[in-house]
Amino acid sequence: MAEPQKKPQNSPMPMLLWGIASLAVAGAIAGGLMLTGGPQTERMRRMDERRASDLQQIKSALLNKFQANHTLPEKLSALENMEDYIQDPVSGKPYLYRKTGRDRFRLCATFALDSREQNANEYMPYQNFNQHPAGFYCFNLHYGPNQDNSPDRTPTFNPD
Repeated sequence: MAEPQKKPQNSPMPMLLWGIASLAVAGAIAGGLMLTGGPQTERMRRMDERRASDLQQIKSALLNKFQANHTLPEKLSALENMEDYIQDPVSGKPYLYRKTGRDRFRLCATFALDSREQNANEYMPYQNFNQHPAGFYCFNLHYGPNQDNSPDRTPTFNPD
């Protein structure tokens, strides 16, 4: 007669390993989101990069206008072919531009994040405009005989 087969006993070990593995995966995902800030923070960072790029394009167009006319325009709308660069990519409002002298002006934007809190080793293609706090911020620029066209970060200008 055949010997009756023993029913295998369920060991708690596979369930325990499965639980530990699940917690490790969940912890890795949560840790990654904490380090990067998640998709919303990444989107805000990309929009700030776009703002910095726009300001760089505007600055270059203003320099060209200054070199051609020896004066700066009164309004950004005087710049040709700049429609895609003179307004904020999120709000659609124009960037603030103020001519403050024959060869001086302010360019202002509202940034979502404080770029100074980002990794200092991170590549910043628009370095002139990538150093800013979160919120409304102005860069004071000057085109003179020595072509000092790097932003002067003090003082900031608050709009009326």
